[in-house]
Amino acid sequence: MNENIQGLLGNVLAAVQPVRDSLAKIEEEITEREAELSALRTARSQAKKVLAIIDPQAAKPERKRAARGTNPERITEVIEFIRARFNGEGFSGSQVITHPEFRSELHLSNQYLHAIIKNAHEQGLIRLDHVGTERSPREKIYFLTEANDGS
Repeated sequence: MNENIQGLLGNVLAAVQPVRDSLAKIEEEITEREAELSALRTARSQAKKVLAIIDPQAAKPERKRAARGTNPERITEVIEFIRARFNGEGFSGSQVITHPEFRSELHLSNQYLHAIIKNAHEQGLIRLDHVGTERSPREKIYFLTEANDGS
C-alpha cells in the first residue's frame, strides 16, 4: 500500500476511536439515567398509592378533555337560532330542543346544546333571568344579552 494511503488511513482510524469512546460514554450515561427514571417512576407510583389512601380526592387524576360546547361557530349558530325563533323572549334549553326546527337546522344532541348554553352564559352572550317555571321548578330561563338581542 502506498505510504500516503496508509497515513490517511491511520489518521482516519485515529479520529474514529475518540468518537467510539464518546459514543460508549453516552450509552453508559443513557443507561444510568434510564435506571434513575425507572426508580423515580416507581417512587411516584408508590406515592400516588399512599396519597389515594390518605386523600382520595387529591389522588384523582385530572382529565385533560376538551370542554364541550366551546366551538365558537356552534355557539354563534345557536345564538342566531335563538334570536330568530324566540324574538327577545325568554327561553330554556328544553324550549330550544323542543322547537320544531331544532333537529333539522342545528343537528345537536341535547347534552351538547345544554353545554353550548352553559358556555354562552359564561361568555356573557346570554343572561340567566330566573330558575323555575310552573311546569318545571328547576328549568333555567335565559335571555339574549343586549349586545346579542338584535336591537
